[in-house]
Amino acid sequence: MMKKMFSNQKKWTILICSFAVVLIAASALWLLNVQRDTNQDDTVSSTVEPTEVARPEETPAPVTSKPIIVQLDTVQPQTLWQSQDYKIYVEQLRLYSQAAQSDPKLLFEWDEAHPAQAWVNGEYVLVGVQLQERADEDNFVEQGSVGSWIVAKGGEQAALLHDSERSFCPQLGPKDLLRMAIVAELSFFMTTFKVSDADRWISYVFNPARSEWSTVERGREQPRQLLFATS
Repeated sequence: MMKKMFSNQKKWTILICSFAVVLIAASALWLLNVQRDTNQDDTVSSTVEPTEVARPEETPAPVTSKPIIVQLDTVQPQTLWQSQDYKIYVEQLRLYSQAAQSDPKLLFEWDEAHPAQAWVNGEYVLVGVQLQERADEDNFVEQGSVGSWIVAKGGEQAALLHDSERSFCPQLGPKDLLRMAIVAELSFFMTTFKVSDADRWISYVFNPARSEWSTVERGREQPRQLLFATS
């Protein structure tokens, strides 16, 4: 009887030990698989290139534009702008646009000849006329307008976009300019004028998309567009 009981205990002991060995082996395999998956994830994450952060587009900087000296009463046509078969020119106090093999189209007419200058930005032409000299440097506003400005567009859809007789524009003339700059990407004309004396100035911008002038800023310190623009 005792021998039989001892034999049964031995069987149970062997069975329990075998189960424990299987359990330990299964646990070890599970831990090994978890560790391997973790290592793979770390490897993948370390090889993924970081997403490049999009940078905001840089604001186009204005660039100084040199003037074209215009003789308004010229008998011979003076071309201000030309592209392929289209051009804009001045002749005998008149501003014309013309396409090849076509009659000229009158865009604007001046009453009399005055000193004038023109600037080109893409297909746009800005013409400034000095109507009179300022007699009083400190009270130019009381003298009325001393300058006249027009903007024309060349090409197939040639047209006069703006003239000072119909809507707002700078009252100052080309001789009062401290600087004329253009922004080619936007077709802007940016002007900075001397007001009264060298310590006071005012800036305007012409936007062809709206066919209008806008006051940008004014002050006594050096104008901002003179600081950051390139020549």
